[in-house]
Amino acid sequence: METKSTKIGPYEIIREIGRGGMGVVYLAKHPTLGINVALKAMYPDPSRQKDDPDLSAARERFIREAQITANLNDPHIVRVYDYGIDEKTGVLFIVMNYIDGGTLKDVLNSKTKLTLEETLKIVIPIAKTLQYLHSRGIV
Repeated sequence: METKSTKIGPYEIIREIGRGGMGVVYLAKHPTLGINVALKAMYPDPSRQKDDPDLSAARERFIREAQITANLNDPHIVRVYDYGIDEKTGVLFIVMNYIDGGTLKDVLNSKTKLTLEETLKIVIPIAKTLQYLHSRGIV
């Protein structure tokens, strides 16, 4: 989604940093703190009416994602600072801490084979985080 303005809600959009099944993630600037944040915006679907039950369910899942993630406390899970609806466009958004660096996909694609030590540095934190999420009834 290309924004017609440079803002979603009060957040100034700097650039797109990724896309997923439900939306697009932007690097944005927090309006009062002046820090970079990651802003995930739910894809708008102009073909659907606001009272469409499928759209309502998707919006509820998006909001639930923000609320659940905001209540997690793990060093390997991003912090949620805010969520809301852009008043001009109706786009739902979640604001999280921005972590500068590549993705797991980038790491896996950067080499033909990871060493055992490199693999363990990736897998162990993932396993611990999954254990934490499981203990909270999330996975």
